[in-house]
Amino acid sequence: MKQAWRIYAKDLKHLKTNWAASISAFDLIVLPSLYAWIDTYVHTEDLPVGAVNEERGAELARCRFHAGNEIAKTLKTTTS
Repeated sequence: MKQAWRIYAKDLKHLKTNWAASISAFDLIVLPSLYAWIDTYVHTEDLPVGAVNEERGAELARCRFHAGNEIAKTLKTTTS
């Protein structure tokens, strides 16, 4: 356990002398906390979304499927 504390203390000392590592460590600690604290999905209801459908369709058991068209149609009618 002493060795682990020595490594920890050494890492903290290196963080004091290396500003880039300090910023990275700070970001890794603070940003996930902010993301959990602030609801980031509140204002996404008016967010425009684009979809491209270049699907050509497929044939299965002599039946032609156009799943891309069906999905695009569903996306146009869905409001949630």
